[in-house]
Formats: sequence, C-alpha cells, structure tokens
Amino acid sequence: MIPKILVLLFLAAVVSSNPGAEQEWHWIPRTLTVDQHSKHIPIPRNVVKPKAQEPRPKPERVFVDNCGTTPAVGRIHHDAKIVGGQEATPHAYPWQVAIYIDDAYFCGGSLISSEWVLTAGHCLYESQSVVVVLGAHNIREAEATQVTISSTDLTVHEDYNPTLIHNDVALVRLPRAVEFNDYIQPVCLPTGESDLPEGTSVTPTGWGKTHDGIGTISDTLNEVTVQTTTDEICADYYGSLTINGDQICIDASFLIMMDGDSGGPLNYNTVGGWQTRGITSFGSSCGL
Repeated sequence: MIPKILVLLFLAAVVSSNPGAEQEWHWIPRTLTVDQHSKHIPIPRNVVKPKAQEPRPKPERVFVDNCGTTPAVGRIHHDAKIVGGQEATPHAYPWQVAIYIDDAYFCGGSLISSEWVLTAGHCLYESQSVVVVLGAHNIREAEATQVTISSTDLTVHEDYNPTLIHNDVALVRLPRAVEFNDYIQPVCLPTGESDLPEGTSVTPTGWGKTHDGIGTISDTLNEVTVQTTTDEICADYYGSLTINGDQICIDASFLIMMDGDSGGPLNYNTVGGWQTRGITSFGSSCGL
C-alpha cells in the first residue's frame, strides 16, 4: 500500500534566513487567479478593496529580531478536530495568517517580518489583490486580536511552474509595517544547514477542511504533528519530474490536509525558536 504523501516546498531552497540571503532574492512582480488548489470562502466584512500600490524597491535584506516566539500561550492539547490532528491552541502560531485572494479564494501564509508574508505561488498566481488577516484563530469571528490589511503588492517566484508545481512560493508585501504583539509575531526562516532528516517531527497548520469530501474549511486553526519522509518515496508516488529535491515530503497516511491549508507553514521547533521549514504545496488528498 502506497502511503499518502503531502509535499511542501523546501524553504531553504528559496531564502536562507530571516536577515535575508547573501544573494539577491529571485523574485519578479507578476500580474497575479487562484487555481483549484485553493478553497472559496467569503471575504471578511467591512474590508475595503485595496487600491493599486505604488511599486517599492525590494530590499536586499530584511532583519527581524526575536522571531519564532509564542508569547500569548503555552502548548496544551484540545479534542481532535481533523483527521489525524487537532485544533491548535489559540495563537500558538502567531505568524500564521489567513489570505483572502481576489475576493473569492483562501490560502494560508506565514508572517516573516513586519511587512512580508510568505505563501505558495499557486495561491497568488495571476491574482490581483489579497486581504491578509493576522492574529486570527477563528476566522469566522471578528476577534479583537485580528488585524486586517489589504495588498496588491504580490510577487511569485520567477521560476514558478504551475504544471510541475516547482518553485511554488510567493510573497505578499504589506502596505505598512504591522506592529508585533502577543498575537502577531514573525516566524524564523532556516539558517545554515537546513536539511531535515527522515523521521523529523514537524507541524503543518491551517484552516483546511476537517474531512475529505464535500464541506467547508475549518473555523479554527488546526495543527497536526507528522514525520518527514524521503524524496525517493515521494518520487515513487509523484514521479521524478515533479519531485526535484526542492521539496519536503511528509507522511500523510493518517492525515488529511485539505483545501485552505495551501501556503501555510511547516512549523519546526528549535532551541532558537520556531521556524517554518516549508510551504504547503500539494498532496495526494484534496489537491494540495
């Protein structure tokens, strides 16, 4: 029996650390629609549709202090809410953001600095505008912790391939810097040697559907801890053309990561703080 495999972009192949890579980022602005990998959800109320933003120079480096911290909460367990997982402790992942795309579609993302959000390329490909909700746990409620910001400054990796889903990574630049607090914090990016050995425990998070088949996305943020698997197993499942070494594969045999999880972080806890080691890209269930 071949296990279900969820594939995430290997983040270290894109950027090397929160201060930024030594080399220039390889991004180009594009006239950015969302494909079938994303899930429709009504946009939050009372959100003004963003106007086109004036282009701003892309910085060579972005410096972030005290990334990967969770000041609001400790880690406790909740009753299971998704297959193989559970509802996350509210604000245990304060870098997790919800992204509403072109007034119609939904993806996740990660806050990596005060004005940059990391997400999947297929979420923003050919899209025009997004609404980013930070500090959220229940996206169906107007929580006091939430901050909502619109943006038209969208950048997809210049080598994104929508057919093979290579370089499935994108950035949203917020029109203003967000203030960090207990509920809104940046996540760290990998530094130095970034390979995760087989069997490493990682935690993807998102508001994806809570069961296979017909349904809507989850009201509350969900988490599940799983183990990484090998590129060879991935390549046997998807083919060597799709799996090119720039992805991380996790064993999703008992996990359903669904529409709405795309673009979200692959959380990895280190001594120096939480890192995101990948971006939810695609899988064998629910078209991720």
